Amino acid sequence: MGVIIRLMRSTVYRSLISKDKSSDESVISVIFGVGGAGSKFFCEKSLAGESVTLTLLCILLNYRASSVQGSVTGAPRLPSNKIVGSPASKLMSSNEKIYSGKTKDLFLLPNNNVLLVFKDDVTGENGVIDPGANTVIGQVEGKGRKSLAMTDYFFKRLHAADIATHLVDLDLEKGTMEVRRAVPLGKDLNGAGGLEFVCRTRPWGSFIRRYKQYIRNTEQKLDYLVEITVKDDERGDPLINDDSIVAIGLVSTEHLAQAKDITRRVCRIVEADLASKGLTLIDMKIELGLVDGAVVVIDEISADAMRVMDAAGNVLEHSMVHEKLVG
Repeated sequence: MGVIIRLMRSTVYRSLISKDKSSDESVISVIFGVGGAGSKFFCEKSLAGESVTLTLLCILLNYRASSVQGSVTGAPRLPSNKIVGSPASKLMSSNEKIYSGKTKDLFLLPNNNVLLVFKDDVTGENGVIDPGANTVIGQVEGKGRKSLAMTDYFFKRLHAADIATHLVDLDLEKGTMEVRRAVPLGKDLNGAGGLEFVCRTRPWGSFIRRYKQYIRNTEQKLDYLVEITVKDDERGDPLINDDSIVAIGLVSTEHLAQAKDITRRVCRIVEADLASKGLTLIDMKIELGLVDGAVVVIDEISADAMRVMDAAGNVLEHSMVHEKLVG
C-alpha cells in the first residue's frame, strides 16, 4: 500500500505542474499528509470530477488514515493529557518533585509550600530493621501512614508546648503532609544535606560502639545529651561538633543554641508521653530549619526516628510504637 501511494503521489504531482500555484499548494499539502481537514478538502476536490487519479489517491489516503488511528472501529483511546491512577497520583504528577529520601518524597506545591509523601520503606542493616540505619532494606505496607499518624500525634503536643513546626495540614488517608518551605540547618554547598540533632537519654547503638572502652555504666543516664550529625549517607552521617559548625559558617551561634534547646525540649516531651504509656525513650533524632528566620521543627517525629523500649527491655518495632500511641 505504501508503494502504491508513493507512485500515486508522484503521478499527481506531475499532473499538477501545469496548474496554477495556489491550487498546487492546496492539494500538495494534502498529498504529503494523512487524514484530517486536509483530506476532507482533497476528497471534495477529487470527487468533483477533477481527476480519476486524485479520486483513487483520496481513497487510498483515507484507508491509510483509518489504519493509523486504529483498525477496530470505536476502540477506546485515552486523551494524551489524561492521567490514570488514584487522586494522590494525579496530585503527584501535577507537582514538581524536589527531593526523594529514604522514607519520604517531597513535592513543591503551587503556593510554594511543600508536600511530604510518606513511603512504606524501612531502613536497617543485615536484614534487621533499625530506624537509625541509612540503608533501605524493604517495605512494610501501611508504614508510611503510621509514621504520619505519629507525627500528627507528637506535633500536636509540641504545639501545645509552644514549640513551632512547619506543619500546615495533613491527610492521614493519603499519607501526605503539607508544610511551609523551610531552609534546613546546615545545608551543604550544593544546597543539599543538612544537620540532624540526636538526643540521647542513655548509651545505645553507635554511641556505645564509639565509646565502649570509656563507658563505665551502660545504664547511666545521659541527661538529654545532644549530638549533631551531618546528613551524608555515603560517609555514614558523621558527627560534627559545635565549634566546627560555627567555624565553617553552617549555622550561627544563636541559631545553634536555639536548635539544641529545642531538641532537648522535644525529647523531654516525647519521653514523658511515652513514659505515661509504660515505655522508655532511648534516643531520638529531629531535623530543624528556618521558616521566616525562626528555628522550627521540620520533617517528622515518629518511630522512624527514635528507639523505644518496653518494660521488659525490648526495643519496639515501628508498628508496636504506633499501636501504643495511636491505637
